[in-house]
Amino acid sequence: MKGVFSGHDHFYERSHPPGGPVCVVIGGAGAYLYDPEQNPKQNLYSVIRRAYHHYCVLRVSPTNCVMDVRDLPGHHIDQASWPGR
Repeated sequence: MKGVFSGHDHFYERSHPPGGPVCVVIGGAGAYLYDPEQNPKQNLYSVIRRAYHHYCVLRVSPTNCVMDVRDLPGHHIDQASWPGR
């Protein structure tokens, strides 16, 4: 499975467009946050959207990739995993 990680929008979002790569927005690194529900360009394929300052840890091995997303105090926001190639 392919994935795309990006920033710019000031919130966290993971989406799964049909036939496309998993898209992850990691945009909560310090600036003011956007309310994702007020975004006029709603993502129809969004699985999770949160307005938290956050960070993402990826653990990559030959067999899989595990993503763990947490807010600044360390509380769990999201987790996903993908098989290796």
